[in-house]
Amino acid sequence: MQRSPLKVVICGRWKHCSKVIHKPGVCYCAVLSVVREMSEAKVHFSMEQHIIIKFLMKEGCKPSYTCSRMKRQYGEKTLSSVSIHKWSSALKKGMEMVENEPRERQPKTSITGENSDRIDALIQENRRITVRELSGILNISHGSVKIIIKQHLQYSKVCTRWIPLLLIDEHKSTRLQVVQSLLSRYEQEGGIFLDSVVTTDEMWVHYFTSESKRSSIQWCHLVSPKPKKAKTTFSVGKFMATIFWDSKGVLYVDFLTECHTINTEYYLALLKGPVKTPIRHKRKRAQTSVSFLQDNACPHVAAHTMDTIQKLKWNILPHPPYIPDLGPSDYHLFGPLKEHLGGKRFRHNEEVIQDVQEWLHWQPKDFFLSGICKLPGHWRKCIANQGDYVEK
Repeated sequence: MQRSPLKVVICGRWKHCSKVIHKPGVCYCAVLSVVREMSEAKVHFSMEQHIIIKFLMKEGCKPSYTCSRMKRQYGEKTLSSVSIHKWSSALKKGMEMVENEPRERQPKTSITGENSDRIDALIQENRRITVRELSGILNISHGSVKIIIKQHLQYSKVCTRWIPLLLIDEHKSTRLQVVQSLLSRYEQEGGIFLDSVVTTDEMWVHYFTSESKRSSIQWCHLVSPKPKKAKTTFSVGKFMATIFWDSKGVLYVDFLTECHTINTEYYLALLKGPVKTPIRHKRKRAQTSVSFLQDNACPHVAAHTMDTIQKLKWNILPHPPYIPDLGPSDYHLFGPLKEHLGGKRFRHNEEVIQDVQEWLHWQPKDFFLSGICKLPGHWRKCIANQGDYVEK
């Protein structure tokens, strides 16, 4: 049943009213009776304030006075001064109603199950479709499309990650077999197995390495201009660095400064010469055999190389192909080293070699230990991913 709008009856006996506050001539008898009726009817507080505005307007009060009086009574729930002035003006022009006029609002018809299904089908068909294209196809607003995509369908856009190769089932199966055997050995031997691991890999060191976005992060105020930098590339001057290390630190570093890549002859000379001595000391110190971990580069898996490693009595750990996610140098060592070199300019080889050696020397022992200790976690992730690449 629709309730009839309340009407304010102004009391004409204001001279005999004892409820006169601040301003002579303002009678509150009618207000009290109306408020009593409103308490029984449970009207909305905005309508209650409209009645007070109408009453004070009839008494000749200015909107500014009405606003100050109502703020003392209602506090934070008081209507805005703009609304009070608007209602006072409308009532002065002869408006009698104190209820808000009903307005026809456009229903949210675009956020429907039908549109959600159509957007889901379009995204499944083309994963790179844009919000603008979806809005044009369905003839609905950008905001509605975003709400459907993010809140209803739970989609989010992610960039493509670089990987060395799209692995086929054969590659994944090989990776699974290798990491399962390594993980099984670790579970049997524990920390002794990780202490015996010696790993090696190569990286290009440039005279100038562009600074990464992560290294260029700096604190700014909200009003500060955003920092900018020009796009740069690696310098032409470069050489190859080969690093042998274990959980205790760096065993040997060699720099091939003639801008040549590593071949079997060069790699054999390293193993038989300067690398053999520190690794032999390591085996005596740990009182265990050496577990040699290297990737499947051609010089590493050549027949002469394998024979030499066997003569040195090192245990070669199996290593699956296409493994930047399972090599400690790739996932732990080379990234921080490149960040350290980022933005620096060198004039000749000696400057670069000195900087790299100093950085390796000043790394805490826990840095190298944590790199080796991450191996079991990466093996488990590879198994959980059914042989696919491990996320960083």
